[in-house]
Amino acid sequence: RAHSSPLFKQLGLLKLSDICCFQTALFMFKFHHFLLPPTFYNYFSKVSSIHSYSTRTSNVSFMLPSCRTTIRQKSIRYQGRTVYHWI
Repeated sequence: RAHSSPLFKQLGLLKLSDICCFQTALFMFKFHHFLLPPTFYNYFSKVSSIHSYSTRTSNVSFMLPSCRTTIRQKSIRYQGRTVYHWI
């Protein structure tokens, strides 16, 4: 019944949520440096390609896609931009 976080830290292991976050960040790094196949070149929209005026999201390089459901918010297009924003 003890919490598992200290065990993961002691053993130097990542939790499943941390692995998912790491893989998403790795995908975004590869996307940003054009290390992915050409299929993904238009996967994310840059803010600068949509408009040139200053907005609240102008400091973020990728647009956050609109999501009608919470399932869609778990997609790589949504999570990738969210994770990349924190890096």
